[in-house]
Amino acid sequence: MTVLRRFVIGGISLLAALGPLVSAYAAVDFYVATNGIDSNPGTIDQPFATLERGRDAIRSLKKTGPLPAGEIHVWLRGGRYMRQSPFTLGVYWSPVAGNDSGTPTSPVVYQAYPGETPYIIGGINLTGFQSVTDPTILARLASSAKTNVWVANLSFQGITNILALARHGTGQWWNWTGQPELFFNDHPMQLARWPNTNWLTIASTPAAGATYFPFSGTNQNHWSNTSDIWAAGYFGNDWAFYCDKVAGITNNVAYMTNICNQYGYKAGQRFFFLNILEELDSPGEYYIDRVHSLLYFWPSSDITNGAPFISVAPNLVVLSAVSNIVLSGITFEGSLGGQGGMVEISRGQSNLVTRCTFEGGCCDAVDIMYGLGSGVSYCTISDTGEQGIYMFQSGNRLTLTPGGNFATCNTIYNFSRLCRASSPAITVDSSGNAGVGNYIAHNLVFNAPHAGMQVLGNNNVIEYNEIHHVCTETSDAGALYMGHVDWTMRGNIVRYNYFHDINVFAGSANLAGVRGVYLDDYMSGTTVFGNIFCAVDQGVYIGGGRDNIINNNVFAGNAVYAIQADQRGFSWDRSSISNTNSSIWTSLRAIPYQTPPWSTKYPALVSIATNNPAATLGNIIQNNISYSNTAWIGWFYGAQTNVAVANNFTSGDPQFVNYAQRQFGLATNSPAWALGFQPIPMNRFGPVPPPPARLKVQGLP
Repeated sequence: MTVLRRFVIGGISLLAALGPLVSAYAAVDFYVATNGIDSNPGTIDQPFATLERGRDAIRSLKKTGPLPAGEIHVWLRGGRYMRQSPFTLGVYWSPVAGNDSGTPTSPVVYQAYPGETPYIIGGINLTGFQSVTDPTILARLASSAKTNVWVANLSFQGITNILALARHGTGQWWNWTGQPELFFNDHPMQLARWPNTNWLTIASTPAAGATYFPFSGTNQNHWSNTSDIWAAGYFGNDWAFYCDKVAGITNNVAYMTNICNQYGYKAGQRFFFLNILEELDSPGEYYIDRVHSLLYFWPSSDITNGAPFISVAPNLVVLSAVSNIVLSGITFEGSLGGQGGMVEISRGQSNLVTRCTFEGGCCDAVDIMYGLGSGVSYCTISDTGEQGIYMFQSGNRLTLTPGGNFATCNTIYNFSRLCRASSPAITVDSSGNAGVGNYIAHNLVFNAPHAGMQVLGNNNVIEYNEIHHVCTETSDAGALYMGHVDWTMRGNIVRYNYFHDINVFAGSANLAGVRGVYLDDYMSGTTVFGNIFCAVDQGVYIGGGRDNIINNNVFAGNAVYAIQADQRGFSWDRSSISNTNSSIWTSLRAIPYQTPPWSTKYPALVSIATNNPAATLGNIIQNNISYSNTAWIGWFYGAQTNVAVANNFTSGDPQFVNYAQRQFGLATNSPAWALGFQPIPMNRFGPVPPPPARLKVQGLP
C-alpha cells in the first residue's frame, strides 16, 4: 500500500508517496459498492452504499479507542457513484472536527478495489432524449442540425434552477461560480459557439471605457434571442482571457453588460460568442434553455450509449481540517467547482491524492489550501475548465516557513478549457505572503492555451518535469511563469526540466512569442540549472530581475533567442522604481528583508533599496550550450552592462549524441566539457512509474 513518508529534496522537508509500507496490510477494511445498502455491516459480501456510511463507520470505530496500527481502508468497488453534493471529511467549525482524520501510523485510505474503477461523478444522469419537433425551435436550428439535435426536459428529471452562466476570466475568480456542463462518453461537451473553431476579431478600438466593440464577420441577424449570449476571448491583449454577457448585438457591434476586463477592447484582438441555439451546428455541441428547462444536444455517437449527465455538484470531495487521509485509484468526473476544486483539501496536513484520474469539471482538479505536507502524485488530469493542481496559502513568506506541499509524477493535459488564461496545470500562489518550500517534480504537462505552470513565492523546487505544446494561443507568456512585481520572491530552483515545442511565434504572425522559463516583473534570485529548451520561441527571459543564475542549460533550435534579458527599470517601467509608493516598493516593505531569516538567506536583498534598484545586478549566465538558435542572447535597455556572461558554448557543434532525434547527451569529445558543462540526467524527465502496491484485502490472495 502506498503510504506517506517524510523525505528531503533540495533542503525541503515534505511528504510524498514513496511506495509500499514494509510492515503491512490494512488494519481495518470497509467496503462500498453501487449495489450496497447502508444498513449492511460494510463487509465485502455486504457492502455499504455510500462513502458517508464508510466515513461514519470509521467515526464509530474511533469512539472505541485509538485506531489500530496500519491502514484503515474504505474500499470502493467499481461503478458510477452519482452525487449532487460533495463527500466531506471534517468541517473545521464543527464539533466533529478531526474525527475523520487518520494518524501517521494509521492513515485513513479511500481506495479503489484492486482491478476495479470507481467513478465519483458530480452530476445527474439524463434520460428521455427525444427528437426536436417544436417548429419554433426547428426554425432556429441550422439545416444540418434539424435531424441530429435531441432535446431533454430537465425539469421532468428533477433538475430545476440550473445555475446561470457567470463572468469569469483572468483575475475574475471571485465572480466565477462554475457552470453546469453536459458530459457524454465521460467527456465535457462544447457549449454552442460561433465560430466553432476559429476566432472573430475586434474591427476597431472603441473609445476608452467603452462597453461595446465592433467586430468582423457575417451579420448575425438570424439569432432570434440574444438575451443570454456571451462573448469570450482575448479582448485587450494576448495573455488575458475573459468571458462576459452580451447585452445586445446591432450591425456587427457587440454591446456588453460590463467592461469585462481591465484592458478594454483593442482592434485585432480575438474572441467568440457562446450559448446560442442557432449555432448548435456540429456534433458535441449543446445549449441549455434555462427558461423552459430544456437541454438541446447534437451527440457525437448513439445517444443511448453515451451515459449523458449534467454536472451539478459544487465539488466531489472536500477535506476540511483533517490529516493523514489518502484518496487512491478513484476516477473523478464532472463538477461545478467555481472557486474550488473537484477535490478540495483545506487546512490539515499529510493528505495525499494518488493514482487517481480527473476528467472534465469546469474547475480545478485538486486545490490544496492552507495545508501542510499534502500533495498529488501519479494522477492523470485532463479537460479541466481551469487549473490542474492549485496550492494556495502554502507556507509562510514572513518567516520563510515551508508549506511542504507537492505535485509529483502527474500527467496533466487539455486543461484551462474554459478559463483559457492564467489557469496553469500546476500553480503555487503567493497570495497572503504564502508560497514557500513546495515541490513540483516529474510531471508531464501539455496541450493548453496558456501557461503550463506558475510558481510564485520562495524556495520552491521545480525539477524533472516535461512541458510541451502549451501557450498555444497566447503571447507574452511562459511555459513556466514566475513573476509578481516583487524583488523578494527568491530561492526558487528550476532544474533538470525539458521544455520543447512551445513556439507560437513561428506559427502565427499575430502573436509575439512565448518563453520556456519567464522570470517576469523583477523575479529575482532564481536558479535555472540543467534544463533543455528545444523549439521554444525564447528559452529564458529575465524581465528586470536580479541575482538570477542561468547555468548549464541546453538551448537548441529556438525560434528567437536562447535567452532574453531587459533592464526595464531604466526604460518603460521607470516609474515603478522612481515612485516609492508603487507595487514593487510596497511588496518590499511588506517583507522583513533586512532581518533574519531573510537577511541570512538572501544577503543580496538587504541593500537593494540603495544599491541602484533599477539595475539588473547579480545576474549570471554561464556554462550553457547554445546551438542552432536564431540568436544567442537578446539584450534590451542596457541589460548587458550588468549581467555576467562566461564560459558558454555558443559557436560550433557541441557534439550531441543525435541532434536530429533530440538526444541531447554530449559525446565524450564535446568541446562543452572543457568549459565546465555538467551532465544532465535526461532519462529522468517526466513521470516515473509508481512503486508497486502491497495489498491484502478480503477476497484477494
